[in-house]
Amino acid sequence: MSRSADYFRRRVWPLFVDRLGGGELVPVESVTDSYFAEVLDIQAGIDGWQLVAVGGIRGIASRVQVGTCWESWTIRSKTRGGGRTEIDKLLEIDSTLLRPSLHIQAYTLSYQQPPTAAACIRTADLIRLLLAKDESDEKINPVDGNRFVPVWWMEAATHGFEYWAWP
Repeated sequence: MSRSADYFRRRVWPLFVDRLGGGELVPVESVTDSYFAEVLDIQAGIDGWQLVAVGGIRGIASRVQVGTCWESWTIRSKTRGGGRTEIDKLLEIDSTLLRPSLHIQAYTLSYQQPPTAAACIRTADLIRLLLAKDESDEKINPVDGNRFVPVWWMEAATHGFEYWAWP
């Protein structure tokens, strides 16, 4: 399991599990069928499954960023290689396709330290916020040259969308 996925499972998920109905988190990377795990991640953007205590299953998209806490959900919009991105998957017109139900973004100074901040939003609300963006909102990651759109946590609050932040 990747360091990011392990960190999410051990350090971030416990901050939200009770608020989200309890249950168990099953990281996609722990699925023994590696092809199925890859398809869930690459095609649907699902990084884990929440086996909800009341008997349901929910897809979770997660991101852990090391370094500066930007207090945003960062959604990749273009890659240098031109591949399909998170924004492509989220804005797909066919609403019957499998998507994560929730997006959780966390920040930490290092994988050895606790999170500095984290927030969770319903994917449907995140999509509404993304649709209100334009090209001027897009940023470039100076490390890899990929482009992304930040959705600021306070922006969600300003537009009346429910989200859960820690601390």
